[in-house]
Order: sequence, then structure tokens, then C-alpha cells
Amino acid sequence: MSKFINGGDFAAARKAQSEILRSYHEDFSKHIPVDTLPQALKIWDSIPVQLARENKKFIYSEIQKGAKAKVYEDAIIWLVNSGLIYRIDRVAKPATPLKSYANTGAFKLYVIDVGLLSAMSLLNVKTLLEGDALFTEFKGALTEQFVCQELRANKVQDIAYWANRDEIVETDAGKMKASNRISEVDFLLQSENNGVIPLEVKAAANLKAKSLKVYMEKHKPKMAVRSSLANYGRSGSLYDIPLYALTRFKEIIEEDR
Repeated sequence: MSKFINGGDFAAARKAQSEILRSYHEDFSKHIPVDTLPQALKIWDSIPVQLARENKKFIYSEIQKGAKAKVYEDAIIWLVNSGLIYRIDRVAKPATPLKSYANTGAFKLYVIDVGLLSAMSLLNVKTLLEGDALFTEFKGALTEQFVCQELRANKVQDIAYWANRDEIVETDAGKMKASNRISEVDFLLQSENNGVIPLEVKAAANLKAKSLKVYMEKHKPKMAVRSSLANYGRSGSLYDIPLYALTRFKEIIEEDR
């Protein structure tokens, strides 16, 4: 960050990020137990691939064909406890405390920094700045990574995500019907004043959020948040908070009662 702030040079910033990543790899062998090291390296290196998929749930077979959870559990725990990755568990029931309803077999992993994720993916700086048709999916992954960081920086401790199948969705004619598709809300947060808050993340100004609508129809949250490049707004219990304003996220959700 300081490389870019001081010089405005994206290439210098990327070089610094790559050096940090190399240092991490070198330090892994110094600090991680020998029997856990190979698994930790595979998990770390697989995160960009995991987040590039539309369904960002961590899948062990993306690391190695036939990989089993029990082989990698200790490595994930080590990386989480070291502060290098964030683990967000899925919940089917959005109730408090969220941790009590976590499905520990279904989770997403994020790294510690959005710039490092970009460097890990070898994403070209020009593509990052200008975008292209092939960048849409990973742009969403980078945006989720950024939001996850902001939540942690706001000291939001209990974070999960929600996914469910066979939900009620709206047709083009405005009618509601059952669907076999999976609806997913990027983050669920436990608020002291507003209960469980769903947070849907958008990488652009597009405010279409079908999964969030499904969630709101089903669970009637006191407050729901959509964060994107759009401006502040509110429609009933749905709040639009710009991505840049998430630095004040906890303050915003707790002050509105």
C-alpha cells in the first residue's frame, strides 16, 4: 500500500506484494509443523482458484483429486490461527449466536489482503484497472475479499454466509414459485441492535440481488445491506451502503435502530 501511496506506481506495488508472498512461502517452512506444511501450501495456493468459481465454497478436490477434509483440517486451522486466512462458515438458519448454527463442513476461505489475492492470481494490473469481459467473475471475488477485510477491520467477529436450495423466487410475471437453484447471501453478521444482518456484495453499480430478496422474503430481517458502487439509499429495511463507506460499517449498522 505504501509503495502506491508514496509513488503512485502500480508496478512497484505489485512487486512489493510478490515479495511478501515469497516471504510467506519461506516462513511457512520455518513455522508450520513438518507434517502439516505440504497441506498448508496447497490450501494457500488454491485460494484464488476457489474464489474464482461462481460458488465460492471451499472444495477439497480443487486441491487434489480425492482429497479428504481430515487430511487438511490441521493446515486450515494453522493458517486461520496465524491470521493469514479468514474462514467464513455457512449457516442454513440465520439465528443468534451464528456460531451455533454453523455448518463447519461448508465454508469459504479468504486471504488476509485483497492486494495479495490479486498478486497470487497473477492478475495483470491493466486488467485490474480497466477490466474486460473475462474479468467479471474474479472481480466479484476481489470485491468479496475487500468486504471481508473491512468487516474484520471493523472488529465484526461473528461472520457467516447463507445458502439454501429450493427457495421461493420471483418470475418475470411477478409471481412467486419454487426453484431448485441455490440462493446465497455473501455474508451474515450478528449485530447487537439489529439482529442477524444479511450483506450482499456487488462489484459494480448493478443492484439486482435475487438471493438477498429470497432471504428477506423468508427470514424478514430487521435490517439488510447491499454494498456496491451505487450511492447510499434505503428502501424499507434494505440499506444500500457504498463499498467505500464500509470502513464505517459497524458504526452505521449499530446507530440505526
